Amino acid sequence: MSTMKHILSVCALAAFALAACTQDELAEQGTALPEGVYPITIASVQVAEALPQTRITETSDGMGSTWNERNPDMVIVKVTGGGNDAESTYTLFGNQIIASTANLWWHTTETSSVNAWYSNLKGSNTSSDMFAVTLANQTTDNGLAYVLKADEVKANYQTGNITLTFRHQLAKIRVKLEGAKAGDVTSVSVKSRTSCTVAEGNVTAGTDEGYIAMRQATYNDQTYWEANVVPDVEIKDFLLNGNVDCQLTQTVMPQAGHVHEVNINVKPKFSIVDNDGNPVDAGNINTDVTITGASDQPITITGTCNVTLKDVSLNIVERNNGISVTSGSPTIIVDGADNTITTGIFAAGIHVAPGASVTIKGNSESDILRITSREGAAIGGYYRNQTSISCGDITIEDVTLYAYTTPNPSYVCAPGIGGLGTTCGSITITNATVYAQGASDDGSRGDCGPAIGCGMNDYSETCVPKIIISGSEIHAYRGTYSNYWTGVEQSYANYIGQGGSENYGAAEGDIQTGDGGSIKSSTVYKYTLNIDATSYTEDGVLEYDENGEGKEQSQ
Repeated sequence: MSTMKHILSVCALAAFALAACTQDELAEQGTALPEGVYPITIASVQVAEALPQTRITETSDGMGSTWNERNPDMVIVKVTGGGNDAESTYTLFGNQIIASTANLWWHTTETSSVNAWYSNLKGSNTSSDMFAVTLANQTTDNGLAYVLKADEVKANYQTGNITLTFRHQLAKIRVKLEGAKAGDVTSVSVKSRTSCTVAEGNVTAGTDEGYIAMRQATYNDQTYWEANVVPDVEIKDFLLNGNVDCQLTQTVMPQAGHVHEVNINVKPKFSIVDNDGNPVDAGNINTDVTITGASDQPITITGTCNVTLKDVSLNIVERNNGISVTSGSPTIIVDGADNTITTGIFAAGIHVAPGASVTIKGNSESDILRITSREGAAIGGYYRNQTSISCGDITIEDVTLYAYTTPNPSYVCAPGIGGLGTTCGSITITNATVYAQGASDDGSRGDCGPAIGCGMNDYSETCVPKIIISGSEIHAYRGTYSNYWTGVEQSYANYIGQGGSENYGAAEGDIQTGDGGSIKSSTVYKYTLNIDATSYTEDGVLEYDENGEGKEQSQ
């Protein structure tokens, strides 16, 4: 996941001081000025609201750059046009800028272009020639690659003091490592162009692609990995410890002068092992196992057993369920706060086959499982090949659960938790915190999914499973329908109970628990999503006592 955080701060060189002359003198000379009489002198350095300093380095938070006082560096200043063509290299030292090659002079009264640039890349800061330079290793202190170019200024001998504002021509990629194994990472590299050409501060990406070693840096007690890269070349691949590939789910397109922050969740290597540490086949789990790490491999549980998820990240391609429970009554144990399951279209996060059952539990609500699906329930049934596939019994206890089914174009009113079709097993939630989101539809049928319950495509009969909730906090987001012709958004679904459509809205807005169901000693927060599920309206809060009596609470 990548975000643009800040624009790097600019550096400025100020005050070209010019000698004075009278108009009478110039009238006698025409456009020419006497040689060596009107010098272009850089009098001082000014760095955005900071004291004069030299040599480029990072600011205290790493979100900008400045000049420091150690190891003086050089800036090239070039004047072109109007007969004033000249170039010189200037040494930056403290608050002084001293010409280290020839001094610059105004030769005519014509207006000229003044440019300047800086780079710490070897060979690229000594003349106007084009240099090919490497970006491949930026691990050392102050090892970041820099190329800065000043905004062009139009000036002549009467302009007076000139300020040149420098801007970064490279982009910074900053990586923040998170997750259970973040502390085990000793090196990070980013895949990009490993070289570029620099000419007068202008950067052109090279053709060679490879991994750039990033430097480790600490800002405000937070550790990051950083490298400066050529702009406008897509960033998506990283390498951890020299051999662990990591690809972003959303790529980054770096822009010159910007910091792009990337968070990488570092998990253990993917494994499924039994209690004796022996590997177990992901396609046939029927004994107690522990699953760790990240994978795109679907999991199938075929019998009654305990399956522990510990720092697990399953990112499954379309038309494959994340976890399929085909038979038996397994228990999925959630261990820790960093467990996720994500599926593509036409799949459930955890599918429970009719006739089977599953219990999803933690040791406390600090154990967290996040599931996101599409064209299927996060936990329950799914839709595929024009068929609604329902589910067996679902039990959730002592856990924090996020069960989201996302908006889809296939007229599927999937619930966050529950089944599709005319059959659906019971749903029991005890001592849990649950965020459940039903599907929305921007098509023509108006299908809307409940947060918990049964979604259907054929509303000829009622389909509300037995739902028992006790000692829990439920955040129920029902799906929405956006009318294709008018754009009006409306929901026809229960919050808990059954889905609905524009042609069948009898269940609209209710909370139903089916035959034998109840909600006791629990709080239900009701929401209606907008069509793309990025925002919602708050529709009220119901407090249920120990007898199952629900009372609307003021907001």
